[in-house]
Parts: sequence; C-alpha cells; structure tokens
Amino acid sequence: MKRFVKRVSRPRKSRSGAAARQRGQAKPFSRREAMLFFEHLKKRNPEPQTELVYANPFTLLVAVVLSAQATDKGVNKATEALFKVIQTPQQMLQLGEEGLIPLVKSIGLYRNKAKNLVA
Repeated sequence: MKRFVKRVSRPRKSRSGAAARQRGQAKPFSRREAMLFFEHLKKRNPEPQTELVYANPFTLLVAVVLSAQATDKGVNKATEALFKVIQTPQQMLQLGEEGLIPLVKSIGLYRNKAKNLVA
C-alpha cells in the first residue's frame, strides 16, 4: 500500500537568498497525487458520516465553521436555531455579524465564528 506522505530531501542552500524548506516539511501533493489520495479514502470509506446535522452543502459549511473548538452536539444545538432563521448565504449576509451573534452565542468563540460566517 502506498503511503501518502511526501518526503523532503535536505534543504538546498539558496544563492538568491530565498528561504530553503526546513527539513521534514511536507511538500504539497500534485494534482495526480491528490486524486490518488482521495480515491484511496473513497475505497476505505465510501459513505463517510458526520454527527453534524445539515441539509445541503451550505448548511454543512456553516456547521463546519462553527465546529472549531466545539462539540458536534453543541454545534447541532446552535444550528437548529440558526437554520430556522437562515437558509441561504444571502440571508446570512443580510443578518450580518451582529445579527448572528445571538444565534451562535451558545458556542464558544461565538464572536469570531459570527465574523467568519459573514467574511
């Protein structure tokens, strides 16, 4: 089985003064390598599940943004109230950061999360 970690050789000395890669820092996947990686994940888990409750890609994105440093249970509680008020990105932008704060206040870091949702 192929491992999906790219190894980095020793850093080269740059004559132009550009910073050389630090030893051990991973290089980004090429497009081909990324496709192979996702194919591998799909074979291992063809139907991944999450505990986050969502109805469409937009609501999933919102739930994921809110999930940083929070439990899925707490996020689901907040999104239940949030999605009664907001169903589209346009509605979220109209409500704005200050309007979102009371709806996501039950989650930690709610001010930053409200800011990130409208960013």
